[in-house]
Amino acid sequence: MDSIITTVRRCMQRGGEPLSVINLIEKDLLGIDQAAWLVSRIEQGSSWLVGALPSEAGKTTLMSALLLFLPDREKVTLAHPGARWKSFGPNTCVVTEEISDHYRGCYLWNEDVPGLTAVPAQGGRITSTIHADTLEEAREQVARQCAAGEAGLASFGMFIPIEVSFANDPPKSTRKDEGGDRHRSIRSRAVQQIHYYDGRGWKTIDREIKLTAKQKSIVNFLSQCRESGTHSCEAVRKAWLAHSGC
Repeated sequence: MDSIITTVRRCMQRGGEPLSVINLIEKDLLGIDQAAWLVSRIEQGSSWLVGALPSEAGKTTLMSALLLFLPDREKVTLAHPGARWKSFGPNTCVVTEEISDHYRGCYLWNEDVPGLTAVPAQGGRITSTIHADTLEEAREQVARQCAAGEAGLASFGMFIPIEVSFANDPPKSTRKDEGGDRHRSIRSRAVQQIHYYDGRGWKTIDREIKLTAKQKSIVNFLSQCRESGTHSCEAVRKAWLAHSGC
């Protein structure tokens, strides 16, 4: 089995069939233009960090779905605490399930986070999830609490927050932990904005994006997948490799 598909399945902690970007477009978690923009950034070598404060918001699902667009030559590895970070170099994507102080599985915290965020400077790329609704909340954990600094946060290249709304519930609170959400019914999940680092600072795009010709061609690819019933992770991965020639 493709190592990327294996990694995607290993990241599914709660079991079940992993979802592809096509599934997430159909669920309206992502707009199709957003998805094409994200894929184009990944083609250019970007890393990414997916955030949401509540549990079960779909952070790992989205993080993993984007792995399907890595080039075939790129090695994917799940990194555990205490990893030998300097061993991860060019053509390597280092996946960690979460930046968190829960200390389990492939969760990273403290000194491991600066190690992870140093990987892009060595020629690799990184991806993870984090309990954060905003870029500032992600900054507090990555740059400050784990001492990776602004450069460490910027090394992710993209911060993709998932906005969650709850059924029969007042507007989103300002809680600092996700524990109170565990018994609340989620009504909807959607990416409304994406933050990206352009080398000088963080910029933001919305669902309405002006796409380049290359990005429009990716929209066409995603549309063709929807129309042809190409939905599973394996099928989307195979179709993308054939389409991109990578």
